[in-house]
Amino acid sequence: MRTHGPLQRPLLRIGISLVAMMGSFALASAAQGAATTTTLSTGTGATITRLPLTTGVTGGEETAIWCTAPGSCVAGGTETSGLTGQHAVLSTEANGVWSKPQIVGTSVIPLSASDTMEHVICPRKGSCVALGQVITNTTSSSGAHFSSFLVVQHGTRWDRAQLVPTTGLGPKASYILTGMACPSVGSCVITGVLLKNGTASRVFSLTWHAAKWSRPLFLSAAALGPRATLMSSGALSCVGSWCEAVGLYTTVRSAAAQTGRNSGAFVATYSGGQWHDLHALSAYRASTSISLFESISCTGVGACVAGGQSDPLKSSGSTAIAAEEHHGRWSAPYALSSPGASVLETISCVDVPACAGVITKVSGGFSGVVTMSASGHWRLSTSPSAPGWTSLQGWAMSCVARSCTIVGSGTQGSTGAPVPLVITPRAG
Repeated sequence: MRTHGPLQRPLLRIGISLVAMMGSFALASAAQGAATTTTLSTGTGATITRLPLTTGVTGGEETAIWCTAPGSCVAGGTETSGLTGQHAVLSTEANGVWSKPQIVGTSVIPLSASDTMEHVICPRKGSCVALGQVITNTTSSSGAHFSSFLVVQHGTRWDRAQLVPTTGLGPKASYILTGMACPSVGSCVITGVLLKNGTASRVFSLTWHAAKWSRPLFLSAAALGPRATLMSSGALSCVGSWCEAVGLYTTVRSAAAQTGRNSGAFVATYSGGQWHDLHALSAYRASTSISLFESISCTGVGACVAGGQSDPLKSSGSTAIAAEEHHGRWSAPYALSSPGASVLETISCVDVPACAGVITKVSGGFSGVVTMSASGHWRLSTSPSAPGWTSLQGWAMSCVARSCTIVGSGTQGSTGAPVPLVITPRAG
């Protein structure tokens, strides 16, 4: 299994096992270096920026991004070297120029582990929080072991990485943190999934405030009915101290036999330090077997847009879907017009309904950018065509002042390792 930015997507499938390729890493400098750009496709005004790599690295990808202004962003991802394996990195953009990446996490990552950045949040410029995932080889039947680390930025300096504590999660806990939001500097809400025997087991939440961690709070599926079980959380978005998370639950059809399962999406509201109003979202259509909401962006209390896919395990493929919340009420999910089996991978809203999202193919690959200008009206605004580039991927997006930036990876020519890149669609 790849460990790209939307690492939570495989967790949202029923009964999936987690397997990861391991590697070690080496420390390199974080010197400045300019990047080159190429035109993405004729007439769109979009560009591709190939990001600098550390010395000796063969490739990598960007998996998380946060922008505080156009041309001022922080991106996180992973680099890969044939000799040193995989390591997490953070890159900074200033005045439209990207620095060479800084390797983070080396003080807390075992030599037998591989790591990547999953989330970057910047409440203000120079004050960012980055969350990384660690995957360690084990000899147990459950396969790989998952844990996380946090890195805090102060101005131009990143602090030493700190492991996220597992107190309250059980001995030798394996978990994936799937959502993070930081309403203010030094204060974050994080959602995650506890793994049991390599599969998603329980959904929990943590808070990080003034450099101190709370004990985990486990969410209950009781509000979804007596046969419902929470499987995983997909994404989280906050406005001030108010947050909403989306995730996946299953319902056992036969209580006696514990057989036959339906799966659907839930939304949970967080305020006052507690989780409230956990309820099910309606299915995309009557025949839907699984609805996965893997991204959410909120611009006000009770004003959010969520995106994902429907029926990813059916032979007919997946349909990219979205749902909108207005004044605390969620719409029924609806399909986005996009070619082939697809996923609404990530969403970033300046305000509702001014949102943009990245469409990817289920099989992998960047399909384009969709923008929403009115309720339920989306349009594919950027073509994936890019002369000289193949295997384009777009995993995360950040929009500010109607300017959006996408991070991912791509290959120049028909051969070679994927390299980290930024895709900048035309403003507006």
